[in-house]
Amino acid sequence: MSQDLIGKLKIYYSRSIALSKTLGIFIPDLLDFHDGEIKDENNPIKGYYKSKITSLKKNDPKHNMLKELLSIEFEKAQLYTPSNLDKIKENDVKLNIQREEILSISYDELCNKKIVQNPFVNTYESSWEFINNATEKKFSTIEMKGDYYFVFQLTGMFDRETQTSILEFPLHKLEYYFLQLSETPVVLIEVINEFKKVFDINDLKEENTLNNEIKTMIRKLLFRKFLIFYKEEEYSILKNLSLQRRHSFSS
Repeated sequence: MSQDLIGKLKIYYSRSIALSKTLGIFIPDLLDFHDGEIKDENNPIKGYYKSKITSLKKNDPKHNMLKELLSIEFEKAQLYTPSNLDKIKENDVKLNIQREEILSISYDELCNKKIVQNPFVNTYESSWEFINNATEKKFSTIEMKGDYYFVFQLTGMFDRETQTSILEFPLHKLEYYFLQLSETPVVLIEVINEFKKVFDINDLKEENTLNNEIKTMIRKLLFRKFLIFYKEEEYSILKNLSLQRRHSFSS
């Protein structure tokens, strides 16, 4: 196995490695299948953690935490497609231009436009706070289980340090829900009306406050390019370049 591959493996699974060091847990065999090149007998991670192998009960929360974290990192590694990098970059530049157009029009006009979730954006739900935990952070507690939401966003820019072109962003649960409602092309005002159904509004003041918060949230999602204008031909190109998915890792 090449040193380059070993180095990439440690980068791709850096959070899982950090967690396993803290918990003293052996990383599951999923690492053996990374890129189809990691073989059982030659796995450097197995050798590194051989002295730390721990027998865990199937429902041990520490085991579940590591399993979920490893699954997320494996998922991220699969999204990186170097063969499409130039085409993704070319179309991402077009989305930057489109974003300027979107943000320049009035909110009333925007509400009548057909929008859709960017195919370069993949949304996820997890039981653990994946995005906000730095790689080097020591996981000294497992008491942070809850509902967490985040996205992986494909870009055309390769980062040599992280060995990927995927960006990570945390999401508020309401942003996550709004993106769920926009997974297929839809007029924005229809999404807004559906979104507002989850709130109990008692008076005009509350409604105005909610409308302002929704407006701010939409602008943020558009600026991040999580939401884009729907143009059939352009959308088809983006869709073909992507591996769009929404996945729940929650246990």
